[in-house]
Amino acid sequence: MSFLFQSGDRVVIIPFRGRRREITINRQSYNFVSSETEELSKKEFTFVLPSERGESFSFKLFCENSRTNNSWYVLRSTGENDLFEVNKSYIRELILSRGDEIRIGYNRLIFLKAKELESNEEFFEFEIDQKIVFSNMNILLQGETGTGKTRMAKIIHDRSKRSGRFVHLNLSSFSNNLFESEFFGHKKGSFTGAISDHPGAIFEAREGTLFLDEIDSLSLEHQKKLLLFLDSGRYRSVGSNGEKKSSCRMIFSSGQNFLDLKKAGRVRTDFYYRITSEFSMSLPSIREKPDLIKSFLMKFSNERDLYLSKELLDFYMKFSWPGNFRQLKAHLQKKVVLSQHRKLVLEDLDHSLVQNSCEKDFLLSEINQHTYKKIKIDVFKQRLRFFGGKYELASASLGVSKATLERAIKN
Repeated sequence: MSFLFQSGDRVVIIPFRGRRREITINRQSYNFVSSETEELSKKEFTFVLPSERGESFSFKLFCENSRTNNSWYVLRSTGENDLFEVNKSYIRELILSRGDEIRIGYNRLIFLKAKELESNEEFFEFEIDQKIVFSNMNILLQGETGTGKTRMAKIIHDRSKRSGRFVHLNLSSFSNNLFESEFFGHKKGSFTGAISDHPGAIFEAREGTLFLDEIDSLSLEHQKKLLLFLDSGRYRSVGSNGEKKSSCRMIFSSGQNFLDLKKAGRVRTDFYYRITSEFSMSLPSIREKPDLIKSFLMKFSNERDLYLSKELLDFYMKFSWPGNFRQLKAHLQKKVVLSQHRKLVLEDLDHSLVQNSCEKDFLLSEINQHTYKKIKIDVFKQRLRFFGGKYELASASLGVSKATLERAIKN
């Protein structure tokens, strides 16, 4: 019965007015109703679809279970005279299959199976217990840029089947004086520029997940305020006298090691233990798991009917990819756009990765941890790997003699 539309599958809503929206089905029922004035919107678990003047409709999408514990979804009219169109026929009720396209008024609903895991989701499939996914435990994700922390947080939310939204708040994008307003919300007139009420991220993520990205950028002062909220679960909007109780799950991310930040005095000790005490995991860089680079490349080329030369494949496997999957994917997309052929080969665009990324990203991350000699040798070794062990090419790109490079590597 895998052809039937089931929980975890998705609906693409294409309204005739406003932007399209894609939702993952993770509840027992949803409603679809009409509105003459609004664009597509969602109110709790009701989707408001735009309609022409005088047009009115109401439909329900709900889950049915069989005696064998299989389940599927049914779309049914709840209005006395309401019909929807499928395959040029107008009906009142339908057991949905994946691939069905329904027309409600001038709006289209396409029912599709759940998205397949992206290449870098191989990290996520085995490294987090389902008991943690379905719990209310707060989670800390640590890892370099591009390792998929945001994607991981979204996957945890989707798999947890929480009824509320996934709200992403990047803390590095807010100044210190805006943090409380964006996080806790504010009342109209509570400060200059507060021209209307703002509910805040905590309220927007009610019954869902609030993802605080780059929590390592939070000031010591705001770490204390966040700590008080985490301990009590209660908060007060800026300018409000009343307290509210939070019902969202928290996921945090840090691009830097949290323990190192505590030792450096950039993270409060009590805040460190509160954030790391429930569940913490580190996402590895792709240079630590080169097989994932290969699987990503194979999937990318198969999906786009491309051929990667062996020389290019070897180069990508040896490159350190300091930006991880984000950098690899962006580079491949750029290469495909600029290429005029289905066969992708090693060229200047690829060699520029070495010049643009290697020393700068490597040195910035390592400069406080190693001596100059260690850094120099590591850079020399990386460059030699990039050029497939060819000392002449590696030394020329570094601006040193072949003998100097050989001597540094051997020592």
